[in-house]
Amino acid sequence: TGNGAGYFGGGLFVNYGAHTTANNPFAGNSAGQNGGAIAVLNGQLAVTHSTFTGNSATTGGALGNLGGALGLRSSIVAYSIAG
Repeated sequence: TGNGAGYFGGGLFVNYGAHTTANNPFAGNSAGQNGGAIAVLNGQLAVTHSTFTGNSATTGGALGNLGGALGLRSSIVAYSIAG
């Protein structure tokens, strides 16, 4: 919560490998380029039962996928801003 990154994934950045995250709040994160809360570049990420609120980035206010695989299940995305 409340994290920032200059380029990708203010809360979490996945570059390689397969990862999972569950039951997490991602709130108030920001990134200068893509994925205010989470950005996936070349890896895989499965997200379940998580909440995304108030995140921001130039592209992908809450979530950004830059060529990897991003799955979102049973989660809430609200009040996030891109642009």
